[in-house]
Amino acid sequence: MANRYIFTLLLAIVALGAILRFYDLASNPPGFYTDEASIGFNAYKILTSAKDEHGAFLPIFFKAFGEYKTPFAIYPVVPLMAIFGANELAVRLYGAVLGVVDIALIFFLGKILFNRNVGLLSAFVLSIAPWHVHVSRFLIESHNALIFFVVGGILFFVLALRNNWQTRYLILSSLFWALSLYTYFAVRIFTPLFLLGLLVLFKKDVIFLFKNQRRKLLIAVFFFCLITLPFFLHVLSGEGLARFQQVAFSTEGGNVTGAIVDRLSLYLKHFDPRFIFVWGDADFPGQLMIRLSVSGIGLFYKWQLLFFLFGLCFLFLSRDEGSRQNAKILLLILLLYPLGTIVSDAKTPYATRSVIGVIAYTILIAYGVYGFLRFIKEHLRIFGRLSVLAITIVLVLVSVFYLERYLALGGAYKNRAYGYNGFQYGARQVVDYFVANQNEYNLMLLGSGFDGPSAYINFFSLGQCAKCKAGFNESWQGGRQLVAVSVGDLESFNLANQSIVHRIYYPDGREAFYIYARRAN
Repeated sequence: MANRYIFTLLLAIVALGAILRFYDLASNPPGFYTDEASIGFNAYKILTSAKDEHGAFLPIFFKAFGEYKTPFAIYPVVPLMAIFGANELAVRLYGAVLGVVDIALIFFLGKILFNRNVGLLSAFVLSIAPWHVHVSRFLIESHNALIFFVVGGILFFVLALRNNWQTRYLILSSLFWALSLYTYFAVRIFTPLFLLGLLVLFKKDVIFLFKNQRRKLLIAVFFFCLITLPFFLHVLSGEGLARFQQVAFSTEGGNVTGAIVDRLSLYLKHFDPRFIFVWGDADFPGQLMIRLSVSGIGLFYKWQLLFFLFGLCFLFLSRDEGSRQNAKILLLILLLYPLGTIVSDAKTPYATRSVIGVIAYTILIAYGVYGFLRFIKEHLRIFGRLSVLAITIVLVLVSVFYLERYLALGGAYKNRAYGYNGFQYGARQVVDYFVANQNEYNLMLLGSGFDGPSAYINFFSLGQCAKCKAGFNESWQGGRQLVAVSVGDLESFNLANQSIVHRIYYPDGREAFYIYARRAN
C-alpha cells in the first residue's frame, strides 16, 4: 500500500512537471534562437542524409558557429523530427521530455541519499522550479542531458558506495559520468573536478576498493576510458576547446590580479540569495539577455530560501555516516557549480552555464522541508501531527500561489522575450515569405535582427532557398531583391526610398521587421 501511495504521488508530480514543460512549447519562449535552428537543421540533415550540414557522415561532434555542438544536443532530436516534422516543436520536445525524466531521476537520488519522502519532495521542487522548467522549454544546448547524466552518475556512485562497491553500480556510474562529457561544455570542467573531489572526500573508501576489490575498479575505469576516448581525442585536436576559446575570459592589459578578483567576485555572486530566489538570470543587475530565465521571478521561489537554509543546517547537525556522505556530495556540487560561468567571459551569473546547481538546491530545499516537518512532529508531541498537517497545507497553498505567479509571468514573458536579447522572433516569418516569393526575385537578404542568420535560413527553408543570403551590402548586384530589416535597425540601412512589401509583427502587435523590395543594378 505504501509503495502504491508513493508511486501515485510521484506520478502526479511527474504529470505536473510534464504539463509545465509541454504546454505551448512551440511558441513560448517566443521565436526560435539561432542555436535551436542550428540543432534543428543538423538533425534534419542526419534524418534525411545521415550527414551533418557540412557533409560529415554521422559525426560525433557537429561543427557550428566556429565551435562544435555535442551529440546529445542533436541525435535525440532526429526521431522526434521523423515523427513531428522539421519544426520548432520537434526540436524543443527533446529538452522537455528529458526534463520530465530528470524529475523522476531526482526522486531516486533524493531517496537514496535520504529517504523516499525527501525523494518525493525533491521531485516536486524540481517539477515546479522556474530554473528547470525554463531550460526544459528551449534547446540551445543539451542542459537536461547534462542534469540527467550528472544525477545518474551521483546516484550510482552512492549506490556503489553503500552496497560494497557492487560492480553493476560502479559500471553504471562510470558510464553516466563518461557520457556527461558529451552534453555541454560547462560539464567538461565540472565532471573532472567533481570526480577528483569524490576521490579526495572518500579516499578511505576508494583506497579500500583499490586494495581489496581492484578488479571492480579497473572494469569501471576501463568503460569510462573507452567511452571518453573520442572526447579526449576531440579535445587534443583543439576542436574540443573551440567553445571555451570563444567564451573564455581574458586578462585584458595583463592585469592578472584584477582578473582574479573579477572572477572571484562573479563566483560569489552565484551564492547571492537574490540570484537564486529573487532576480534569477534575466533580472540580475548588468545582465542584458533575457532568454536565460523568466523575468520577474527567481530561479527558485522566495519562500524556498528559508528551507534551503534549513536543509543546510539539518545536514550539518546530523551526525550519522549517511548524512556526512550526503553533505560531502551536495556541498561539492555547490562549490563547483559556478565554474561553467567563471571560466567564461560572463559579467553576471548565467543560469545555463551554472545549471548543475539546480541539483543541489533542489535536494537541499526538499531536505529542509522534510527536516522542518520532522522537527515539528517530534517536538510538539501533543499537536505534532496536526501541526505537520497544517504546515503541509500552508506549504501547498504557498506553492500554488507562487506557481500561479510564475505562470502569469511566463505568459507575459511571451510578449517580452522576442527581441535580439531574447529568442529573436520573426525568422520563420521572414524566411517563409522569402521561400513563397523566391521565383519573383533574384536575391533575398536577411539583413539584420538575428544572431547567426544563416542557421535560420537553413532550418526554415530546409536548405531549399539558394537565393536566400545572410547580411546586406548596398554594393551587391543581383537584379530584384528582397531585404528584411529589423525595425530597430532601419537607420543603419539606406532603404528609405525602397518600397515595403511586407511587415512582420511581434506577438504583442508591435512592428518587428520590414521586408523591402529593391532593384540592384
